[in-house]
Parts: sequence; structure tokens; C-alpha cells
Amino acid sequence: MQFQPRTATRVDRPDLQLLIARSARALGAGDYRPEQIEGALQGAFGVDSHAERNARELDPKTDAAKIRAFFVDRGCAHRGVGRSFPLAGDR
Repeated sequence: MQFQPRTATRVDRPDLQLLIARSARALGAGDYRPEQIEGALQGAFGVDSHAERNARELDPKTDAAKIRAFFVDRGCAHRGVGRSFPLAGDR
């Protein structure tokens, strides 16, 4: 399966919100109660758009990863989507 990663733009926000909700509901159902998932969708899970976020490059030797969450559509789960993105130390 080939993926073409790119930086999301504001135009992508509605699609990303739908993807996050679909992913959380479908893939989280085995681990969380529906009310926990819906609560997370109201706060913790969402499109990261905080302007004050520090976007500087990380040094993998000294800095911890900043991936807050990773969402995939159920149809793409367990197909290597996460593995297709290089880790900072692999660049």
C-alpha cells in the first residue's frame, strides 16, 4: 500500500475531524466504552491547531517524540500506515 504523506492545511480540518471520529469509534470500541470515546472526541481527540505549539525540529538523541495521537480509517488499520512514516532517528 502506497501513502503520500503531506502537511495538512486548514481546508483539511473537516475531513480530519471526521476521520478522527470514525477511527476512535471503530478502533477504540474494543478498549473503551462508548461514553469514554465520545468524551475524548469532545476534548482530547481532535485536530491539533494550537498556535502556541512549538514546531521546532526535534533531536532524537535528546528530545521525546511529540506524536499526540495517530488516527487511521478502519479500512487502513493494520496495513502498515504507521510504519510507513520514518521515525525521527531514521532520517
